[in-house]
Amino acid sequence: SRGPWYVVAKDTSKRLIIASNRYDEEKFESTRKEFSVEDIQWITNTPPVDLHSGVRLTMKIRHGPTIVDGVLSVDAYNDLVGRITLDKKDGGLAPGQFVVFYSGTECLGSAVISEKHWLKFLQSGEDLAETAVESRT
Repeated sequence: SRGPWYVVAKDTSKRLIIASNRYDEEKFESTRKEFSVEDIQWITNTPPVDLHSGVRLTMKIRHGPTIVDGVLSVDAYNDLVGRITLDKKDGGLAPGQFVVFYSGTECLGSAVISEKHWLKFLQSGEDLAETAVESRT
């Protein structure tokens, strides 16, 4: 059992957690670069620009020191949810983690990584038995 092991997907409706020790493989690429966010909040209470077509921002994910670049696109019907596409894959995105948005050194706002983060992976039809080990709690 080589490690480390990472939670790579979860389906709360089925009480299913999927863990893998092959998180660095290509099939997980999209889960490390693209993710949904919710509860988008702006320090000024209004977005700095029109975000529906996507805007490049500097972002900090989790508590670590790494600053990343990417694009935030806000949903056309709900300004509290959106999608982020990072320029480079991240090592450990997980629902519930915060993403903070910056313009230079100015903090603009934040959002929470959504449970929908794993939805695309779970719906992709991947053979999860070959990809990961599952555990029911």
